[in-house]
Amino acid sequence: MRKLILSCALCALYLSAIAGGLVTNQNQSAAYIRMLARGASTGADAVFYNPAGAMAFADGFTLSFSNQFVWQSRTISDANPALNHSEFKGSLQVPFFPSLYAAYKTGDWTISLGFNPTAGGGSVKFDEGLPMIESPLSMLPASLTAAGIPVSRYSLQSSLDGTSISYGVQAGVTYKIGEVLGVYGGLRMLMTNNKYEGHLTNVQIDPRFPPAFTGGMVPAQPFFSAASAYFSSIGQAAAAAQMAAIATQVADQRLDVKQKGTGFTPVIGAHLRLGALDLGVKYEFNTSITVKNNTASDVSNMFPDGLELRADVPAVLSIGLGYDIVPQVKMSFTYLQYFDKQSNMESWNSAGQTKFNKMNFIEKNTREIMAGAEWKASEKLLLSLGYQFTLVYPSDVYGRYQSDISHSLSNYSMGLGAAYKICNNLTVNIGALATIYDKFKVNADNFERIYDRSTQNIAVGIDYCV
Repeated sequence: MRKLILSCALCALYLSAIAGGLVTNQNQSAAYIRMLARGASTGADAVFYNPAGAMAFADGFTLSFSNQFVWQSRTISDANPALNHSEFKGSLQVPFFPSLYAAYKTGDWTISLGFNPTAGGGSVKFDEGLPMIESPLSMLPASLTAAGIPVSRYSLQSSLDGTSISYGVQAGVTYKIGEVLGVYGGLRMLMTNNKYEGHLTNVQIDPRFPPAFTGGMVPAQPFFSAASAYFSSIGQAAAAAQMAAIATQVADQRLDVKQKGTGFTPVIGAHLRLGALDLGVKYEFNTSITVKNNTASDVSNMFPDGLELRADVPAVLSIGLGYDIVPQVKMSFTYLQYFDKQSNMESWNSAGQTKFNKMNFIEKNTREIMAGAEWKASEKLLLSLGYQFTLVYPSDVYGRYQSDISHSLSNYSMGLGAAYKICNNLTVNIGALATIYDKFKVNADNFERIYDRSTQNIAVGIDYCV
């Protein structure tokens, strides 16, 4: 049991991305939330989505700030009949998810700077525990009863709180070649901070082991210590050792670990403008990041203090298309290809004292397709909607890539919203996004375990041009 709560946290080097690939967040502006397909953007958020598209900016300064409010619920269903309950619920809340972009254009040159939560960005809480923590405990009644100590119930108190965030700072230059082509080169720095806190306490059972234990709920650790002493006194050394080992496993335990790391990656792009057609291409190279454990509380060497683990952000290719069907209506499409299998996200195997790359246990690279439409309802009001689906391909073997706290699910999103021009230089963007997920089944301890979740985003942003 000690190992399980910590293994759970180890699998969460990055909490699953809110909207995007296995790691990378794509929800980086209010304009994205309201229409999704931003791969050919020439708006202020092009600094992130299509930096070569900054060729279309007006001379002078362009500034943009967005914030998102994100709610996510997670449900894990387990068919193990020995568990006290079949559903375990977790929640993720992100009240502050900022994106800040700035650019200065003069002639054919544009200098741009962006700041956003490129990966992670939330705090997941499982106040009711997790099946991977509780399942081994649920076996105690049956195993003890089979050994001649009748037990019918167990209880425990457990929780896990994991926070993961990688802030990115991106700077680069766009150069306009003639009237139709722009090219971009830049560099992004990622700063990763992870924190995991958890506990497993107050494990109790109801043993019938006269004369001291007659069926009421009692703390498990003192019981197994007493049972170990009893078996030792009657010369049953093997049983005494087994009881002592279980006593150690069910003792109160706590987790307190922090991880930090920094990485750099180049970003390149190109933009082609042919009349009503915009075509944007961006490539972000793999970001190699190594995080280091700062362990205040650990058990069984699960989080060795000072241990370094790779926690890469995979390379991604973005191809975007925007086309003005009529002056009042624009259609946009974006395709994203993540190169997950070429990256390295390590976990620690305490039993073998070895590291392993979780990305070896995905079948294919992640893909995303997005479509959006904008309608210019008036000179000041723009209405939009968008659709996105993300396809992920993790192995269905439990404990390799998919785990109770860190799992990725294929999903479908619908966004809508509006942009309102307050004056010539100031525009407000408002958007709402809902995401539904495909359930994912794994075989855990010979029982079916199902992962499911839902996410909602609300975003507000301001674009300002000087």
